[in-house]
Amino acid sequence: MLRATALTGGPGDAHRRVRLARYDELLQAILDAQLALETMSRIMGAHSGVLGADRGPAESLDTASDYLRLLITEYEDCMPVAAGPEAELSSLPELADFIGPYAESSRFRHEFIRPMQAAMSALEQLVVGPAVN
Repeated sequence: MLRATALTGGPGDAHRRVRLARYDELLQAILDAQLALETMSRIMGAHSGVLGADRGPAESLDTASDYLRLLITEYEDCMPVAAGPEAELSSLPELADFIGPYAESSRFRHEFIRPMQAAMSALEQLVVGPAVN
């Protein structure tokens, strides 16, 4: 949604800009997701008997939450000083990485996608049991 509705110019445009009103609106959803991950990790810690000694799923959620927190921190730094309805995407490197081409992402895959996949896989195994080959 961010890429589709908050940016001006096309993918090849070197001077893409971010529509700040839409950025503000969509970052609220990211904030909600970050808080949900943080809460889920805390719940897993409080009910460690369910997962046993395996802190892997909670640590994966923490890693993903920390990644989203970087996006939120960048947003919180940008919005109070933004002058005008738009900002240069190049001035928001975390956002640029988040919405940029997946294959070129320096952090999104490693700090969000892979940890979320690991956490979901661990939770799936807890619910349905290990895969049978």
